[in-house]
Amino acid sequence: MNRFLAFAVLIALLAPASSGAVLADSSEQKQAREAVKRGDIRPLSDAIAKVEKEYEGHMLDAKMEHEYGRYVYEIKLITKDGWRRKLYLDAKTLELVKEKMKPPHGSGEKDKDKDKD
Repeated sequence: MNRFLAFAVLIALLAPASSGAVLADSSEQKQAREAVKRGDIRPLSDAIAKVEKEYEGHMLDAKMEHEYGRYVYEIKLITKDGWRRKLYLDAKTLELVKEKMKPPHGSGEKDKDKDKD
């Protein structure tokens, strides 16, 4: 996995917003930083490290969202064989909440979704 890309995503999430065109608005970024400081959620860097260790593929994107009644990190990967994979990790425990997989275009295979709850 490209460590530079992971670092860039982390900086983008934690850097203060300079305009409205940043990934998330400054209040959301501030809330995320405060939640990490309080220990309510784990840092995005921990989620990225877990995904690098446990899953094969190239990371495309990572962001925090409020889904499934909790904060989750949504991490998108693409595998060597072209499958597009979305992993939803609980932001507090880093446990896998849901996984979505889409096959390579034109493969004729069907999407695979797995809920972990």
